[in-house]
Amino acid sequence: MLLLSRSRYNAACTYAQLGDIEVALDLLERTLPKLGPGGRNWAKHDSDLEPLRNHPRFQQLFDRIDKG
Repeated sequence: MLLLSRSRYNAACTYAQLGDIEVALDLLERTLPKLGPGGRNWAKHDSDLEPLRNHPRFQQLFDRIDKG
């Protein structure tokens, strides 16, 4: 399961860098809850996800996860 989550996370980073924002966000929505606090913290600061940072879905995703 963790390997699949990491693969999806890496795919999300790739799609974000390619500008396919919706696909990247779809992958993150499925992946971030499974990565644990350390993985989510990494994602908040990962430069590969920079194209997503100001997108409302990105912000809502972290808000939803942080609330539990």
